[in-house]
Order: sequence, then structure tokens, then C-alpha cells
Amino acid sequence: MSGRTPINITSRTVYTNADLSDDQFNIFADGNLVFGNDLLTDDAITMSGLARIRAPVTIDDSLTLDDTVTLVNASVVTQNGNLLLGQSSSDSVTVRNIVVQQFSGLITGFDQNGATNDQLVVNTATWHYQDFVANSGGTGGSLMFTNGSAETAVTLTGSYDPTGFVGVVSGNQTTITYTG
Repeated sequence: MSGRTPINITSRTVYTNADLSDDQFNIFADGNLVFGNDLLTDDAITMSGLARIRAPVTIDDSLTLDDTVTLVNASVVTQNGNLLLGQSSSDSVTVRNIVVQQFSGLITGFDQNGATNDQLVVNTATWHYQDFVANSGGTGGSLMFTNGSAETAVTLTGSYDPTGFVGVVSGNQTTITYTG
């Protein structure tokens, strides 16, 4: 990822109250990257480790997740730009703990580029996954959720077959995958 400053994460590393821009966090297998009260601007998180959000984090411009990285506690992320998932066919990205009624912004690249192994793990104690509704232009759409009296959505960009989405419920979480 050209233009970004590489930062290698080989153990537990904590960033708090940081304004980070154009960085590429390479999280090795035993690495654990923790963010809290940070601003991420056009950053990337790559490789095979875990990135955990422990306090509110704002994504300005975009945040790219590549390889087999897992982003945990997405419920406290405020997005002013896209969340880019898996930019190649070998990527397998997981985003966990999405609270659908608080999640804003776009997710780009969810199981696109030939891969079918990205996962969105949504907290669904009161919100239940319904289906995917494509937009009229065929350039994305919305994963729809309901609590019985209202609806909310997680917006995806990309080309999707609406019948290719699978939501598996386990306790208070729904894991959404795309089979294409």
C-alpha cells in the first residue's frame, strides 16, 4: 500500500488519543492493536492479527482492512469515510460487534474481488437481519435489519446478488457472509 508509513505490530500495542494519518499497521500473528479515542485518516490494517476498538474511534476518509485481520468492537466507530474490506481474492476480513442502529458510513469490498470469506458479525439482541436490498443502479445496497417496529441498515457498495447473503444467528449475534 504505497504512500503509507508501515508500522509493525508484533505484540500488544495501544494507541490512545492519537491522530493517525496514512499509516499501514502490519499486525503479525501474535500482535494485538488497540485503539481508543483516536482519529484514523486513510489508514490500513493488514496481515493476520487483531485490531480492537476500546473507546470511540473516528474514521476520516477511509480505513482499509486486508489479509486476515479481524476488527473487533466496530460498535464504537464513527465513519466519515468508507470501510474498505479485503482488496484481493486471498483476503478474509472479519468485522465484529457491529451495532446496526449506530453504524454509519459505507462498507466497500465485502466479499468482492473473487473472495467469499469476509464476515460481518452484528450484535442483534433486538435487531434481526432481514435481507439485502440492492440499489436501483446495481452498485450496492443495504443489509436490512428490523426490531419489529423500525428498520435500519448497513450500506454496502459493490455488485451483489441479493440471494447470495447468508445470516446465521448464534445467541445475540448474527454472522453475515456472502456466497455470491
